[in-house]
Amino acid sequence: MWDQRTHALDYLAYAYLQEGRDSAARRVVDEAVAAPAGFPAGSLPHEYAVAAIPARFALERGRWAEAARLAVRPAPEWPAAEAITHFARAIGAAQSSDTALARREIVALAQIESTLSGGPQAYWAGQVAIQRLAARAWLEVATGDTAEAILHAGQAADHEDGTQKHPVTPGPVLPARELEGDLLLLVGKPAAAAQAYGATLALSPNRARSLFGLARAAELTGDMATARAKYQEFLTLMAKADGGRPEIAIARRAVASR
Repeated sequence: MWDQRTHALDYLAYAYLQEGRDSAARRVVDEAVAAPAGFPAGSLPHEYAVAAIPARFALERGRWAEAARLAVRPAPEWPAAEAITHFARAIGAAQSSDTALARREIVALAQIESTLSGGPQAYWAGQVAIQRLAARAWLEVATGDTAEAILHAGQAADHEDGTQKHPVTPGPVLPARELEGDLLLLVGKPAAAAQAYGATLALSPNRARSLFGLARAAELTGDMATARAKYQEFLTLMAKADGGRPEIAIARRAVASR
């Protein structure tokens, strides 16, 4: 597959997923992963996209067990592309309480980071470091170390905020600041979570997960006006959704409870 086509498919998968058009996104996944190789050989846009597309499909939909089972596709010229899958597997495993797998995937991320550090792909070492920190935070929250989880989630998000340009547009498979919001919401800090989601939306307007997260955080802090407004924005975004996402039912109930 021509690398610019694979790159464009990543945009398309992202767009479909933001609208909940999961059947269309599934077709994009199938097309991308069916490509036996990219042209030209060793192309970064191709290797990044064929790793990112299936990872996005699992993570954006919150299918954690599915993310944990993703197959790592070898990319010897661009180890950071392999790191995308290790990151998705680590997040999926931690969210599924498979802490042993999460630890193994974090070790794999650390090894890739070390390989890339100080060489011609040092920029990518920084991107892998962000993934490692974010995954570590979710492992820590899964094992009950809330303080360290909050610390590392914030560090990952701060590092990503310092990135001058998204690594390959349309950006990371899950923004680190959004993941920080998810974690803060989970540990009972909805006000701080709302700030994290708001910061994510400032950089990535209309991200479905952050819109829903901001609505949920507002609801938990008692700000029902903001909650209903954001739930409605989320529902408008999901007008053509076909994937049966549970968030849609939650948002509909909240909007109907005026």
